[in-house]
Parts: sequence; structure tokens; C-alpha cells
Amino acid sequence: MIKSKSIKKRRRIALQGKKGNGSVKWNSAIHIVAHLFNLEHYHWSQSPEAEGLVAALSKLGDTPNETYLNPIRTFHTNTITELLTTIAGITGLLISLALILIMTSSTEFIRQVSYELFWYTHHVFIIFFIGLAIHGAGRIVRGQTPESLLLHNISFCRDHLEEWQARCPAPQFSGKEPSAWKWVLGPVVLYACERIIRFWRFQQEVIITKVVSHPSGVLELCMKKRDFKMAPGQYVLIQCPSISTLEWHPFTLTSAPQEDFFSVHIRAAGDWTEALCKAFGAEGQPLKEPWNLPRWEPISFLCIKVSTR
Repeated sequence: MIKSKSIKKRRRIALQGKKGNGSVKWNSAIHIVAHLFNLEHYHWSQSPEAEGLVAALSKLGDTPNETYLNPIRTFHTNTITELLTTIAGITGLLISLALILIMTSSTEFIRQVSYELFWYTHHVFIIFFIGLAIHGAGRIVRGQTPESLLLHNISFCRDHLEEWQARCPAPQFSGKEPSAWKWVLGPVVLYACERIIRFWRFQQEVIITKVVSHPSGVLELCMKKRDFKMAPGQYVLIQCPSISTLEWHPFTLTSAPQEDFFSVHIRAAGDWTEALCKAFGAEGQPLKEPWNLPRWEPISFLCIKVSTR
């Protein structure tokens, strides 16, 4: 019996996860559009039509002892070239492509039609986090230095461009210190610890005690593992090295907690599950090599779907 409070809590967690995904999607879109608009504005600021404070600030850096604010140094270029010649542009493009791949392959339709596509594309998160950590290394976002701000009466200098160098020293600018790595470091360390635990569990021996071939293409695997205690609704990740050394597929445990074994029921519904049935002799091909047995990996999260009807 699952308490209603526990069910509601899991529903809230699932809802929060969906809201988080939506937040990442829309904030990423706003971030990308804003930077593309800013890049176009930088390029226009170097054009002959630009005038006033915008033009004056964009021209800074053309003479010695000046620092620049506008990263685009000439109008005789295009924004795509400038985008692909900066660290921020290259990493931003890679991050965006990785995010699009992850989000599009996360749909329920893709997971049901091609779980392998969902599994493999999610590993581009490595590219995502590496790109995110070094995204600001080029320091393309610049601002006036604190020392320079002390020498300026900003409200006066911005309206008296003709008196720059006389009453208003040329402003000095520097790139902002990158800080994305600070936000990435914590989650990456936690993920690395979790992967180490997974690898340790992966190396522990699992004994397959019984294999049953049921009608309608359903394979039942009964297994034992020392000191393992299952919980209702728990699921395991199964790998069969003879089929694929990279794919892990989740299956809900179907045995009762009081039994001295744990089991899963697998229906042949795709390439991987059909190959697994063949590996266990469910289609007349007996299993001979012990290293072809699936290896499992327990995780602590529950995967429960409850109907209120």
C-alpha cells in the first residue's frame, strides 16, 4: 500500500521536473536571441551611420593606451564570421546544438520508437557542460574598470564627447571574470561520485537463477545478488555486453520484496529486447558463454506510475 502523501510528493517532483525543463528551454531561447541582437548592434555600431556615444565607445581601442568595449573592431565583416571566431560563439553554438538534441530526443514518442537514440543523444551533456564551463573564457562581455569609474563623472562625460581626453580621461574597459564554472563544478562533482558508485555496483556479481519464456514474447529473468534488498516500484538498469556495451535499459522489478530473488519481465518490443530474448535461448538459441549474461545496476530512485481511477 502506497500512502497518498507519498504519491502526491512524487507527482510534485515530476511536475517540478517538467517546469524546470520548460524554464531551461525558454531561458536558453531568450539568452540566444539577446546575444544575437547584441552582436548585430555591435556590428552596426562600427558603421558610418553610427554616431554619438555609441560610435565614440565603439572607436575606443583603435589607438595606443586605449582598451576596447566593442569586440567587433571593423564594419567590413559579418556577424556570422565574428560569431565563429570567438570562444563564446563557438561554445554557444555547441551548447545550443547539444541542448536541442537532448530536448528533442526526450519526447515520449522518441523514447518509445527509438530508446537507443534517446540514450545516446543524452550523452552529449558532456559537451554541454564542457562548453558551459569555458563559455565565458574569452571575456567578450566587457565593462568599465572600477579604477576608471572613479575618474569619471559619468553623467557629464556621456553628454560632452568633445571634451574627452581634456576633462574626461578615456574610459578603460576589461572583460568580465568568467563564473559559469562555479555553477557547473558542484553538479559535475556529484555526478562523478554517482558514476563511481554505479561502476562499483556494476562490478558486483549477479546470479541469474531462472529464465522463463512466457507467451506473447515476454522473457522473465530471476536474479540474486548478495546483500541486495529491493523496494516496491524500484527499477534496475540492464546491460547485455554481447548486444551492446554502451546501452543500459531500465526495467521495473516485478517480484515481491519478501522473495529471496528479484525479477523483471521483458517484452520483445524492439531490436535490443529481441536480441536479449535470442541471447537467453527464448528463440531456440541457448546461452553458452557466462560473459553474455546481462549485468545489472541498481539505483535508489523509485519509478512508479499510479492511476487514481
